[in-house]
Amino acid sequence: MRDNYLVRWVYTLAIISFLFASCTDGKGFSGGR
Repeated sequence: MRDNYLVRWVYTLAIISFLFASCTDGKGFSGGR
């Protein structure tokens, strides 16, 4: 089934995008924590 692979890829992309936006919120990539 290729649908499962596609869903996993979409989920991974969404999580990475969310983390990237959260990390680069006014600071550098490894700026604040």
